[in-house]
Amino acid sequence: MFSIVSKRLLIAILLQLSGILGAGMFVLPYVFSRSNFVFATFGLIVLAYVMIQLNSFYTDIILSTKGDHQLSGYSDIYFGRRLKILSLINIFILGLGALFAYLQLGTSFISTLLPLTPNLSTTIFFIAVSFFHLAKIPLLKNYYQVIPVLTIFIVIVLLSLALQLPSPPLELAIPSWAFFGSTVFALTGFTVIPEVEEYLRPFPHKRHRLIASTIYGQVFAALIYFFFAFSIIHISGPYLTADVVTGLSYVSPNLARLVSFLGLILVFEASLNFLMIFKETFFRDFNLSLPNSYLLSFLIFAFSLIFLKVPLVTILSLTGSVTIFVSAIIICLIRLKINRGPKLIAISLLILLVFFFGLLSELAVF
Repeated sequence: MFSIVSKRLLIAILLQLSGILGAGMFVLPYVFSRSNFVFATFGLIVLAYVMIQLNSFYTDIILSTKGDHQLSGYSDIYFGRRLKILSLINIFILGLGALFAYLQLGTSFISTLLPLTPNLSTTIFFIAVSFFHLAKIPLLKNYYQVIPVLTIFIVIVLLSLALQLPSPPLELAIPSWAFFGSTVFALTGFTVIPEVEEYLRPFPHKRHRLIASTIYGQVFAALIYFFFAFSIIHISGPYLTADVVTGLSYVSPNLARLVSFLGLILVFEASLNFLMIFKETFFRDFNLSLPNSYLLSFLIFAFSLIFLKVPLVTILSLTGSVTIFVSAIIICLIRLKINRGPKLIAISLLILLVFFFGLLSELAVF
């Protein structure tokens, strides 16, 4: 039985994990297969470590600054309006790419679960998310705790089935960086750290628990992604597709429906998370009224509909590579403004070099 301290930390970890898991998870099997699975797994480990360092920087910024803010607010406090506008544009592009991905994947998941046309599935998903957002309907109290646990359970089911199948001939693709942008996108979780801090704020030892929750959340997300990608690649075989479920339907319709059920609740939650981030940015960092903040965040969601014909992997790869690199620059600049030392400078350079090299490699692929 968990002590109260352990229970609070566990809830914080699950909240952090729920902010990481999302659309990116469902393209990883495809991009890992294209990139050489062993090579992509090594990249996953490196990127998870870099993300832990970036999250640590953002955690320090949050704990060192009074008030509730998103990244654009911290940019304004430490560097002024110009960096604030850059941060807003960057999170706008990241959110637009994310919401587009959620729409496209939500369409695939609903179409797999129900005999509906893609256009009708898109409409249903868009209306449902918009209604929950604009009507300010909170998700169930334990929703953010249950979803990561459900994800782990379904991944274990997939892994157990994959391990029962005969091993296919080992045909590894030529190593490439095609995995980079989608993996960075999938691992991104710094946007939810302010919410984790807000949950832990009333309790003692907040700093320790916040740091621990971000680290454990990142590690668990990387493990889930690895086992999910391995299992889907193994089960789908030659039918592997970018959205996972289309190809999986040829192998096992029941498994496709199970994965679609998981995917639908994940992208529904992730959509509301990003709309909340937009709302908080407009409300807290730009001092707009609450109704206008909700309305503007909804309009961004509606604007993402124009990208529905763009390939999913392309959007995730480019938005992941570009926007996370820019976010990393902003976070590192702010962290070094608070306290500059040789170790922090070295870590900042490591973070930025990895993202910069990955961005160049990703652009070369396209």
